[in-house]
Amino acid sequence: MAPLPPLSAASRAGENRVLWSEGGCTLSQGDGLSGWELPDDRIVLALNRAGGGAWAASGGEVPFADKTAAFGYTGKPAKGAKGRAAFQASRTPGGAFLVLAWTRDALRLQARGVEDSLPPEVRGWLDGTKAPRAAVGPVRPLSPAMELLYAALLQPPVAPAAAPLWYRGKVLELLALLLQEKREPQEMFCSRQNRVARERVDKTMQILQAHLVDPPDLESLGSQVGCSPFYLSRLFSRETKLTIPQYLRELRMTRAADLLRAGTHNVTEAAMEVGYSSLSHFSKAFWEKYGCCPGLYPQGAQLFSRHNHLGKAAQAAAKNGGKVGAGRG
Repeated sequence: MAPLPPLSAASRAGENRVLWSEGGCTLSQGDGLSGWELPDDRIVLALNRAGGGAWAASGGEVPFADKTAAFGYTGKPAKGAKGRAAFQASRTPGGAFLVLAWTRDALRLQARGVEDSLPPEVRGWLDGTKAPRAAVGPVRPLSPAMELLYAALLQPPVAPAAAPLWYRGKVLELLALLLQEKREPQEMFCSRQNRVARERVDKTMQILQAHLVDPPDLESLGSQVGCSPFYLSRLFSRETKLTIPQYLRELRMTRAADLLRAGTHNVTEAAMEVGYSSLSHFSKAFWEKYGCCPGLYPQGAQLFSRHNHLGKAAQAAAKNGGKVGAGRG
């Protein structure tokens, strides 16, 4: 987004007009490059249909892209301070926005029964747990349904006498859409978290596969996949049922077995190829994996497999009262 002009120098060439006001709730429209000030101690919702912009509060300047929305709080002036709480906004030329402003009592009335479903920042402003300074909440995208409602709010399809009632219903509809938008990102967030977790594990596997001889340590792995070493260790174990060292050893043993089976490497060469500098450590790990020393592989592994099968058969026969075959007395 192009740099915005300073909010203090925002032009008032654009039009800001009140569409509806009732019981502490006001809906206004603005276009063009404009700045506005709102009364103190108001919870506001800005819907930005087109153009860039920003609003300023105690936390600084927050940018708006087109087709976005955000809640804000206009704050209260500090005791003894002159003037009002600093809460202003600007729009670039061609911008189009709607702003809803509520007193706390008005929003409590409209959100009665669903207060717990409001965004956390709004709940804090409502119950007074947030500091009484101007502030803005996170920017969220406009859903297609909210875009349609935006267009309808500019051109009420009712007679002027019925407009107040119509607007009252539409403001409630907008609140309902926002509450639904709040739940859906949580579901999407969970899906995204699962996807990111899987991607991190997959990337860790790829890194280890590419660096069998000199694998990076846990801290380096975490840095490469974008999370802390502790979190990566837990995540990897959860997704693969193996620790990272166990997975690395599995990779090394599988690769070593392939080399020995192909006859292209002797035991020492295979050990060095997969990152073992100690032949005794390599032989011990290989034995634990395949049941034979690497010098006898693959024939030794086949003998071990056959011996293991016979051992299991003998155990089964012992449990069966010494009967080896079914149907024999």
